[in-house]
Amino acid sequence: MNALYQPIFHAMRHVERLDFASRSGPRSTMNWNHLGSGKVEVTVDGDDIHFVDRFVLENGLHCEDRKCWRFTADGIVFRHFRQQQYQDILLLVPDPERADRLFAHSPFHCPPDDYDGMLLLMDHALVLSLSISGTRKDEHIQYAYRPACDDQTDPADETTPADPLTAGGQSPEKRAAPWHPAYTAGPPVGAPAPRTHSHRHCSLS
Repeated sequence: MNALYQPIFHAMRHVERLDFASRSGPRSTMNWNHLGSGKVEVTVDGDDIHFVDRFVLENGLHCEDRKCWRFTADGIVFRHFRQQQYQDILLLVPDPERADRLFAHSPFHCPPDDYDGMLLLMDHALVLSLSISGTRKDEHIQYAYRPACDDQTDPADETTPADPLTAGGQSPEKRAAPWHPAYTAGPPVGAPAPRTHSHRHCSLS
């Protein structure tokens, strides 16, 4: 495994809870405006980490979502469980300008929608921010993953997850959190491959 990703791998192993937020943008017809919280079941299988998210929305709806994070030499592949199998969605690569953030190398295309996203290592939280755009969708979704508790800091000092609509412009107060090794590694030698206009494609109907 690339040493650059080891702090994230370690952090993911200790995740136990999550805060969820979704918001529909002005072009959306979906009305996906929700908040929720819940627990995460984590399983490690070699260089893969599996998340089973179980959370409850403010309207009482119980949700379950399955994700897999595959750590490779090229980056972290974010995979989503759909129709009884995992599908690669985004390849997350280091941001050359910020050592605490990974962003999608290219969008994922699943007609009629495009998916984009980033992973941000904040103090006390590992935040996955996703955006979905399409003919009917203009959605912003955020999962803030946290350890079960943080005995080394005052809960009142905990960093609040960024608003899903403005997460890209937020800066975490600290790069290192007490529940994982200090994430102080700079960008790798040589900038990552620039974002391209190529897309990953949806193979599931």
